Amino acid sequence: MLTLGKNASRGGVNLMECIMNVNRRSGRRVGLLMGLALFASVASLYTMHEVALATSIAKGVAGVEQSYQQHRWSAAIDGLVRLDPLVRGLRMQTRWVELFGFVPAIGPRVRIDERVLSVLQDVTEAAYDARPFLRQLEAKRSVMAAMRKLRLAAVVASAQGIDAMARLPTFPARSPFVRLNQLKQRVHSLLSFSRLILTHPQMVRLLLGTDHPDRFLLIFQDNGELRSTGGFIAADGLLTLYHGQIRIQFNSDIANTADAIRIHDPAPWVLRTYFAERNISFINANLNPDVPASAQLIQKLYDSIPHHPRIDGMIFLDSWFIDRLVGVVGKVVAAGRTFTATNFYPEAEFLAEDRGLAGSTRMRFLGQILHDLEAKMQNPDMIGRVWPVFNAALQQKHLMIDADNPLLSQWLMGQHWTGALPVLSRVNRLLVLNDNYGGLKDNHFMTSGIGIALNKLTNGRYQETVTTTWTLIGIRNGWLVGTYVGWVQCYVPKGTTLKSLSGYHVHGVRMAVHSGLGMTAFGTGIEIAPRLSMKTPPHTETLVWVFILPRLMHPRKIDVIIQPGLPGQELEYQGQRKPVLVHQVRNEVVVVR
Repeated sequence: MLTLGKNASRGGVNLMECIMNVNRRSGRRVGLLMGLALFASVASLYTMHEVALATSIAKGVAGVEQSYQQHRWSAAIDGLVRLDPLVRGLRMQTRWVELFGFVPAIGPRVRIDERVLSVLQDVTEAAYDARPFLRQLEAKRSVMAAMRKLRLAAVVASAQGIDAMARLPTFPARSPFVRLNQLKQRVHSLLSFSRLILTHPQMVRLLLGTDHPDRFLLIFQDNGELRSTGGFIAADGLLTLYHGQIRIQFNSDIANTADAIRIHDPAPWVLRTYFAERNISFINANLNPDVPASAQLIQKLYDSIPHHPRIDGMIFLDSWFIDRLVGVVGKVVAAGRTFTATNFYPEAEFLAEDRGLAGSTRMRFLGQILHDLEAKMQNPDMIGRVWPVFNAALQQKHLMIDADNPLLSQWLMGQHWTGALPVLSRVNRLLVLNDNYGGLKDNHFMTSGIGIALNKLTNGRYQETVTTTWTLIGIRNGWLVGTYVGWVQCYVPKGTTLKSLSGYHVHGVRMAVHSGLGMTAFGTGIEIAPRLSMKTPPHTETLVWVFILPRLMHPRKIDVIIQPGLPGQELEYQGQRKPVLVHQVRNEVVVVR
């Protein structure tokens, strides 16, 4: 109600004093001043109500923070749920108060970003979904103990948004929105990580680790020089996960690993032809497009190294992944140069190739970059921001995980995060591989496309015409871009025959049957000249493959499997009928007729 005397609350308006002042002035101003007095009084009431709501929220936050500090997670999340109606009320209140925003004494109080309150309300609503997950975690004491060692802000607190609230030392009762703008980005990150926890709890358990450290062999693939699983192996290291802490130990020289290998298996034809290798080397061990199969060969070579550290799996990552990670985390400095999302690849290649660093230090800068990224990702606020980058990299095969643990491996395969090729009978599948054996990094300056045309023959079988094109837009500089030399393979269903191949190619056509995959590979060599200047048009190489699919193969759909390491690939489909659906599912373009 309106206050009329000296006991009016602070911030209120003494209406009696206003009336007395009005009587001392001319009658023409009575109505105006009375209106202003009543208006200010009503505004005062709304402001007082706002402060009351903010005070209640402050008390609620204090209770949540206390439960948070005592590791009483259910009590903390229940307290957060109880804040929901108060936050809703505060949002409704500010909408009324904003009507008086032009009044000097009130305007600064209500100039807030409505989206901030909306996000804050989303946090409290997310608590409802987090409740069952939280109670499930509380039942597992070992997991909760690991989470405490994780500083909690990265996992449990993030799931409820408690961390965002707890970071407010005192919720300012008289200016409840002063710090909400600062909170906005953090809450977005917490919500993002909350979704990770609720939808991928197995990934959280992977990050937490088990009772012993989990070590993964890091395989860095330079996809500027494309290979079957993403790029040639330019560097290696060890990544250790233990109670949520990530530690990276990077090998400064890939030759140290290669020279320590004691197995000397004969190299396949393609390595003998292009590199004159008699024995298969560590940097060229990823020849199989089925990543788990390549991982087995790498494991075999790695196990021959005397006194090698035990590993629990492998993580394959490429240049595109690190490039995008730098874009989110922020610039990093290594070897006296600053790396950003826009210059990461050329700067990295400049250090590795053009400066001619010694073999023992050539890849040391890459380890420095990863250590810097590792340190920045330890910040709990960063986890929600980097997870979309990890998720996209896993979906697009710029990051692949091969785990020895059978349960973890099965789950990773279910997520299509292992780079494993599906073994499907009587399903029309196509994988076009382009392995760069020229030694330069031309693939970062190339675009590629696949065209598919299906026609039914009179004998009931299907003829599939695959048109592959590559355009090299790079300009020759002698150390990064040169004549592109590649080995192209088309993986098609087992039993398929090659009717014809047109377009410039070298080394003839070689065929290999991969019974384990149920596919046959046809391969040939290509060469593409680079541009000599900006005025020179780019060169394009086109190959047209004509296949006859096996009997009983009715291509109701075609699974076009994208080669790892590619930033993208154009697909064109032509058939007797117009495709009903063209979409991308877990890196596999599915065309349904």
